[in-house]
Parts: sequence; structure tokens; C-alpha cells
Amino acid sequence: MAPPPPPRSLPIAMGLLLAGVLGGACSRAAPELILPVSNWPGYEYFYLAELNDLAAAEGLRLRTAEFPDPQAIVHAFLRGELQLAQLTTVEAVDICSRAPDRCPVVVLVLDESRGGRSGGGPARYRLPG
Repeated sequence: MAPPPPPRSLPIAMGLLLAGVLGGACSRAAPELILPVSNWPGYEYFYLAELNDLAAAEGLRLRTAEFPDPQAIVHAFLRGELQLAQLTTVEAVDICSRAPDRCPVVVLVLDESRGGRSGGGPARYRLPG
């Protein structure tokens, strides 16, 4: 089995998928993809992809648009202000239930949760002293 691709290939893979969704960019100007992001570590890949112009290799221009929180992204998507968005499963289902005509098409699953928010209990490790 081949080793997993390096982390920087994730934005490139996203660009390839989006290029396919948009019909490619062979004979016209590179389409600009405006990707909404908020202050969450999972969005860092897209800030880095924009900063390093990684989408250009796929004939795309990536631009991130800052939103205050994920719910603001959901509301903008519902209003039709966004053509694509990174969403959790819960957010995608919420959109589909509230506005079936805006139900997003899932093109890529980037990660899975392993309980990152489960730190509310008592401390398991204590510093000596």
C-alpha cells in the first residue's frame, strides 16, 4: 500500500475536486473560488493554500473570506451568498432541512471527529508539586 500523501496535497486535492465540479478551466480565465472560513484549526489548510497559491497549479484562484463563526457561514450559504462551503455533517443536514433547494452537494470529506471537544471532565494528568 502506498504511503499517505503529504499534508500539503490536501488543498491540491480540494482544488482538483472543485475544478471537476466547475467543469474545468482549460480554455477560459481561472475561476475564482471564494471559500468561507472562520477561526477553527481545520480551516488552516485553506489559508495556507491561498497564501502559497497552491490552487494555481490546477488553474484555479483560491480566495478565503473570513466569517466570525461557522453559523455565519451557514446563514450566508442559506441566503445564496456562497456557492461552496466547508460544513460539518450537522450543518449540511441543517441546511437541507431548512432550505431543500440549497441542500449542498458533498464533494469531499476532509476529516473525522475523534472527540476533540470532550475535555470538559476532571483533569486526568496533574503536574507534580
